[in-house]
Amino acid sequence: NYPTEKHHVTITSWDGTLLSADVHIPKPKSANEVFPVVIFANSWACPEFEYIVESIKLAASGYLVVEYETRGWSPSGGMIE
Repeated sequence: NYPTEKHHVTITSWDGTLLSADVHIPKPKSANEVFPVVIFANSWACPEFEYIVESIKLAASGYLVVEYETRGWSPSGGMIE
């Protein structure tokens, strides 16, 4: 298992809309270690909190995980289209 870090970031969409995201990063064991990436976009069920547990588990297993809220879902900007 890997120790992990969580960072809250803002992603700027193609049209300038700001999207809220959390990035879970495993701490590498060597300077040249790379990690596969998993991306979760929120669903209609439970935006912002839906994938927290899975993200932490995957990061601890060696995956870099990006979990973001699509446009129109709090706290991301824009409107649902």
